[in-house]
Amino acid sequence: MAAPGAAFAGQHGRGAGHRHPELTRPIAGRPPAGTLRAALYRHAFSPHRRHAPVDPAAEKALGWLERASLPIHQLQDPRIIRAGLDALAVRLDGRLAAANTTARKRAVFHDALGYAAELGLLPASPLSHLRCKAPKTMGEVNPVTVASPAQVHAVLASVAQIRPELTAFFACLYYAALRPEEAVALRSGDVVLWRTGGTN
Repeated sequence: MAAPGAAFAGQHGRGAGHRHPELTRPIAGRPPAGTLRAALYRHAFSPHRRHAPVDPAAEKALGWLERASLPIHQLQDPRIIRAGLDALAVRLDGRLAAANTTARKRAVFHDALGYAAELGLLPASPLSHLRCKAPKTMGEVNPVTVASPAQVHAVLASVAQIRPELTAFFACLYYAALRPEEAVALRSGDVVLWRTGGTN
């Protein structure tokens, strides 16, 4: 069995101008990083679209990930796990991710490995034997950096005039605290809407 979800964490090659997926083998035919990411977030990681028809580019990317993903037993190698953890701290543009972002991604990685151990695919979570320093996260949010309700209302009003089809998307990010990929995957059956409107 391959590593769960192909664990597409990327490591930016300094000066190389491209990214190398972690937890995969360097086999031929690797699609661009953006194509791999889109295929995972829009299909493989989306419960609503996981079994829906996919476009040829996404189908090719998912096929490559299935062939290239490391066998799950190799995740017992601490060097591989550490490489994956290091990659989670790097953004798509190669810069270091914020501590909160890194901590969230590590938590997801930890849960995936724990689930693999629960299913008997691994003898135990490899992270239980690995010494790593957790990134320092922000305990409080500076109110100055958060948009006020009036500012959000003004932004949504502008979006409604310029790109009305995106109004609900940005409203979900603010009012429901959804991540962009969660808002994209949202379907009408996932929400309860007022019949005749309401107040915010």
